[in-house]
Amino acid sequence: MADAAALLAAYDARMRMPPTILPAGVTHEHDGPLLRIVGRHVGRIRAPRDVGVTGAELDRLIARQQDYFQ
Repeated sequence: MADAAALLAAYDARMRMPPTILPAGVTHEHDGPLLRIVGRHVGRIRAPRDVGVTGAELDRLIARQQDYFQ
């Protein structure tokens, strides 16, 4: 049985990194430490576990995502 650290590392490698294959009409773009994947019926954000910002800077990062997807 895989341990929790190995499972988490596999998840991080698969879900927090840029996708290797995107369907037609789907693109990705970076906003600081975040990766937005958009197009067709897709709108999601991928990010490292620690985005490296806190406080007001984190609030601005979140607000930009809210504004973008509004």
